[in-house]
Amino acid sequence: MNSSTMPPTDPNLRSANPKDLLGKQKPPLELVPPSALVECALVMGLGARKYGPYNWRRHSVRHSIYLAAALRHLLQAIDGEKVDAESGRPHEAHAMACMAILLDALHGGNLIEDLPDPGPVSKVIEESTVKMKLEEPPKLFNPILRGPEIVIDEKDRAPLPGRSIPSAVSNINREFDNL
Repeated sequence: MNSSTMPPTDPNLRSANPKDLLGKQKPPLELVPPSALVECALVMGLGARKYGPYNWRRHSVRHSIYLAAALRHLLQAIDGEKVDAESGRPHEAHAMACMAILLDALHGGNLIEDLPDPGPVSKVIEESTVKMKLEEPPKLFNPILRGPEIVIDEKDRAPLPGRSIPSAVSNINREFDNL
């Protein structure tokens, strides 16, 4: 791969431009998938027409209300519903919009913290998480085939430059050994 085809986030890419030194210390916004931002923006536009743009900056929002709305959209997506009946947009975009509003309200001081004291869910998740070593790609149950299958995306068949699939599995196994 020559320097003209290297992605801009490649740490091996050298530049004499002093802006690069400062720019690489900023949040890596280029890593947020643009299609997700577009979907979120479309849902935010629907909300702006319905409730007014940036309404959460004029009126404080309750943490629990937006988390519950995001969770409803996620549950509908998990249950197989592709799009929201009212908007026609993906439920994931609605959940993302809810979370964006929560984060903006949090950073803007307009978030009403009405959540209960922390409960045991993190402990329950940790205790019920299976610790395993990966010696091959994980097998996922495919309800259509009625059995396990190894999922490999065609475009991901070739290892990344400088990395091999066995080394990636080895790195994952080392991570599990350190738990």
